Amino acid sequence: MRTIATKDAVGMVLAHDMTQITPGQFKGRRFQKGHIVAAEDIPVLLDMGKENLFVLELSEGVVHEDDAALRLAHAAVGENVRLSTPKEGKVEFYASCRGLLSVDREGLYAVNDSDEVMLASLHGGQIVEEGQLLGGTRVIPLIVEEAVVASAECVCLGRTLIQVKTLKHAKVGVVTTGSEIYEGRIKDAFGPVLETKFKNLGSEVYKQLFTSDDEVRTAAAIVQLQQEGADLIAVTGGMSVDPDDRTPAAIRRAGTEIVTYGA
Repeated sequence: MRTIATKDAVGMVLAHDMTQITPGQFKGRRFQKGHIVAAEDIPVLLDMGKENLFVLELSEGVVHEDDAALRLAHAAVGENVRLSTPKEGKVEFYASCRGLLSVDREGLYAVNDSDEVMLASLHGGQIVEEGQLLGGTRVIPLIVEEAVVASAECVCLGRTLIQVKTLKHAKVGVVTTGSEIYEGRIKDAFGPVLETKFKNLGSEVYKQLFTSDDEVRTAAAIVQLQQEGADLIAVTGGMSVDPDDRTPAAIRRAGTEIVTYGA
């Protein structure tokens, strides 16, 4: 730490908080410890009676908290994430579009193994809206060793820790099974629910087919939607654990595989 004339302090780092008192108007912290003095700050500091300042000298091998946070943020985030301006060693992440938040948890934990830097985010696998706060990174001390920053950056090499993936528009076909619906005894209530869900995901239901519980008919309906070019087919009205549920068999008959069944 050393003393420097205020007029020569542009680009220097303040070594302590500075209080401004304007009688009847303001009394409080005007500049915080660690603030990098800008040209527009000089008149303010002089008006505060600060002819000289105590500043920190960044020696070789150390990085200011704002610079370190910005470096880590750029290393960690990927597509469709925008960064805030560094402030007090903190950079926040915001979604630049609506999409699916993807978080590399292993990489996130690895960065947080350091005592001097931290990286936080919302849980991945959820839909986020444009402008939504996703998380941020912070450097704990005012200045940090270059090696600490470089180590965190190395964790991010070849991987993206936080990104927002855009939603692909899918042409969705729905097959609704159940003799009670097929024969008109009850009204289908789940089709409209699926339409809303897919619409919220940026897709659309272009057709809904109704079949009885017959395995062959259900399989034929699935194949029909496949041949029509459906990107995704949702089969509703079955998939229960009842022994007479023929929907899984129909899905297999249509040439697909049951990856998981039950809850």
